[in-house]
Amino acid sequence: MTQEIEKRVVEIIAHHLKMRKEKITLETHLMGDLGADSIDIVSLGMRLEEEFCVTIPSEVMMSHDRLQDLITYLTTLLEKQTSVPFPPPHKEG
Repeated sequence: MTQEIEKRVVEIIAHHLKMRKEKITLETHLMGDLGADSIDIVSLGMRLEEEFCVTIPSEVMMSHDRLQDLITYLTTLLEKQTSVPFPPPHKEG
């Protein structure tokens, strides 16, 4: 699951920041290495929310500047989502 998330996140970042995927590694810092500004980070967060059907607070996007940290956060969030069982059906009567 992590590799799929990593691949998709890299594709989204590359497209959003208009750069080649090959320049993006797990150690890449979005702001420091790729020159993303706060507006880029917030809009990237919105795009990732849309892609993965999750909510990512802007503060999390700003504090998870290194790609590996962001992927770890997303993976953990998605694993929590899929591990929550559905509630039993409501019995009427």
